[in-house]
Amino acid sequence: MASTLFRPLTPQWGMQKRWTDGAAMADVASEFIKPNDRLSSFERLEIYNRQYWFRVLDCLYDDYRGLRAVVGERKFLKLARAYLARYPSDSYTLRDLGNRLEQFLREEPDWSAPHSELALDMARFEWAQVVAFDGPAKAPITHDDILDTPASKLKLGLQPYLGLLELN
Repeated sequence: MASTLFRPLTPQWGMQKRWTDGAAMADVASEFIKPNDRLSSFERLEIYNRQYWFRVLDCLYDDYRGLRAVVGERKFLKLARAYLARYPSDSYTLRDLGNRLEQFLREEPDWSAPHSELALDMARFEWAQVVAFDGPAKAPITHDDILDTPASKLKLGLQPYLGLLELN
């Protein structure tokens, strides 16, 4: 079922009519979804397929406001659909949806033309924000930690969610 839900929608925002092997999606859906008195198996599955895609697109829309501003609203939506079709979610959390967006923009610069360099910077910056906001953190040190540790044994480091960016 998950494989059917994650398949990209048609340009008209519906579920694809054919499965990957060419079989009718109505036949595929009827193998594991029962129809009811109002909806066919296909129509019931399509609701979930559409809701999945609306949710992941909405997450990218929220996380990449700057990239949206760079490429424009319509182009961003098309870019997001193409990105998720190429790099579907591979994580249990929606937080990681954009983890390969920079790579996608490098591979497909037409999606961000004529502002490809700025779009790459924005994608890197906004991904860094996602990581900084929701990445793992080490316990902060306290003054007691420093006072009780000899200088020769003291080892300090940065939080793992911090990143250094070189932007154009």
